[in-house]
This record gives sequence, C-alpha cells and structure tokens, in this order.
Amino acid sequence: LVLHMRLELSYIVLFLGNSINHSFTSLFSLPKEFVFDEEDMKDEHGNPYHIILWNDLSGVPGYVANPTECMGNISCQISYNKGAAADAHAIVFPIGVSRSMAPSVSLYFRKPWQLYAWWTLESPLHAGGDLRSFDEFFNLTFNYRLDAGVYAPYGSINLILRELRKSGETELEPLLERKRNSDKMAAWAVSNCYGKRMDFAKSLMDAGLQVDTFGGCFGGRQIGGGRYSDTFYSELQKYRFYFSFENSINCKDYFTEKFWFNGLRSGAVPVVWGPRKSDILKVAPTKSFIHSNDFDTPGELVKYLKYLATNETAYAEYLHWRTWVNHPEKIETRLRLENRENDLRSFCKLCSMVQSDGRDRKRIVHSLNEAWIGTEKGEC
Repeated sequence: LVLHMRLELSYIVLFLGNSINHSFTSLFSLPKEFVFDEEDMKDEHGNPYHIILWNDLSGVPGYVANPTECMGNISCQISYNKGAAADAHAIVFPIGVSRSMAPSVSLYFRKPWQLYAWWTLESPLHAGGDLRSFDEFFNLTFNYRLDAGVYAPYGSINLILRELRKSGETELEPLLERKRNSDKMAAWAVSNCYGKRMDFAKSLMDAGLQVDTFGGCFGGRQIGGGRYSDTFYSELQKYRFYFSFENSINCKDYFTEKFWFNGLRSGAVPVVWGPRKSDILKVAPTKSFIHSNDFDTPGELVKYLKYLATNETAYAEYLHWRTWVNHPEKIETRLRLENRENDLRSFCKLCSMVQSDGRDRKRIVHSLNEAWIGTEKGEC
C-alpha cells in the first residue's frame, strides 16, 4: 500500500448530560491526502466489507447489503459491533434530535481508508446547533438531502410503485370506489403538538374543512390498527386528503413519511405545509400533491379541496401517477431510475463507496456547519 498522508488533530467526545464537549486529542486522525491501493482493501478471507453503525438507526437492525437487493456486485455486512471499529471499512455515526449520539471513538486508531459518515434524518432545526467541532472529521453526510454524500430519502416514487405492484394495487378504480363510498375528507396524525402547523390546521378546520385527527396530540387515537399495520393503508384510502405538515419550515429537501407513505402510498392526496414546493417537485410526480403555498388564504385552500371532493375527474388527476404501476414507460423522465437504483438504497450506495477505488475516501466534509446548516434560517 502506497500511503501519503497529512494528519490533523481530531476529537474526543465527552458526554455531559445532553450537551457535548469536544476536546482535542491526537489519538486518531483523518488522513487528508493519500494514494489508495484497492488490493490492500480486500478482505484476505473473502469476507464482506464491514460497515458499523455506531448507534441504532431505526429500521435497519442486522441489515446486510447484498447482490440480491443491490444492483451489481455489492456485498457488505452491516452491524453494531463497535469492537470491530478498528478494522471496519466505514462507520456511520447517527446524530439525531437529542444530540446524544455522537462519535466517541477515541479508543480506536482511525485507518486512512476508513469512511466516516454523519447520519441524521432530522431537519437542521432538530439536529443542528454548532457543529464546528466536527470540521474535517467526516468523509460524507448521510441523509435525506439530494446533495448528501449518501442520499437516504424517506421514500421515493419508485419504491411506492414497487410496493403497489407487490400488493396487487395495480388499478385506480378500486381506490376511487372506496372514496365514493366514504364521506371522509381529510386525515391528520400528529404527536408534536406545537408550532405553526397546528395553527394552520386549525385555520383550515375553522374555514369548514372536516378533518379526522389522530396521534398523541389528539388522545393517541390511531389510524386503523396503528402505523403501517394491515389496516393502516386501507383506512387512509377512505380519505381524500392527508395533511403532510412537517415540523420544520422551508428546510432543504425535508419532507418525510407523512408525504411519501401516509399520503402518496395510501392514496390520500397529500396537502403539504412546511417543505418548499420546488424541493418536492424534484422527486415526486408533478401533479401528485397540493401545496398550501399555492393559495392566498386557508379559506381558498378549503374551497379547492371541497371542489375536488365533488369533482372526481379533477380529483383523480392527483392519483393518475399510480397508473404507472402498469405503464412504467409513462413515468416522468426525471423520475426514472435507469441504472441508479442503488442511489435510492442508501446502504447499497455506501457499500459501493466502500468497495470503490478510493476516490470517495478522498472526500472530506471540511465544515459540517456549512454542509448541513449552510444558509438554512428561521424554523429550519
């Protein structure tokens, strides 16, 4: 292995309640410059490349990225085995809303070929703060933003179409028939009971919109048998609309399962508040949602929703994208995966980076503040 590097000081992380104090140490460092020999990275026993999750990432325990799921010759074992950190090919450090999950890897000497990734699915409003202590610590960010080193969206239209095909929901008429037989207008589940979205929802109700409310803010009432139960989607399909109201405003690319699954996947047209319309249009069908910013007042929005509820032809236009299940050739060109399927399977993407020729290991997040927070302001 030919190796040229310039070492920089990195950090020990001390946990003090919910605050974090970073002090300098030279126990491990991030190599700034090197020439990577791919042959030296291959496991001599032919074992999968190893990616360690430093703390729990919701939804991926025991995850294995392999050729049956990932496109191409990709094979990575993903575990929580911190004891193997010294030899891991990549370590993913999840830092979420509590700011209590930060890297404390001072016991391990950082290898020049290891990738360190900073992971969060929260918006900068809830996973921000002063991140200068992490300057030049990470190789890449791992989140829902399109400009992330590893893109990990909350959902995608291709994933939803695949689920619809798998569940046999290949025709639009049964969904429309379910709505014809129901008088339910809008549903909303929310457990964070503060913020402007509560005020906006109330203004819609005051303007005469019938809304069935669920979640911790409304007595813990559940949709069907609870989130993603067998009856979750079937219950939501009775509604014409779902409130996709986020807890952050105008955060870059931030829209969650409220939009993708509670809304698009279920067949209740999302009524969006919080995200930028332009961000959603980068990754979702053009006419698949209704954005609150397109209306001057809550009353005008309510008037339009009531119009759609009485005009099935106009309403069905917001569901037309679901016919792509049977006609994939009609998917909007900008949304076609082509050969980029691994880009939507975030751990497949990371695995391919681990197995790359070293180009990705030359990446440095010089300023996490700039990369993550940047120009985000106000309630983001």
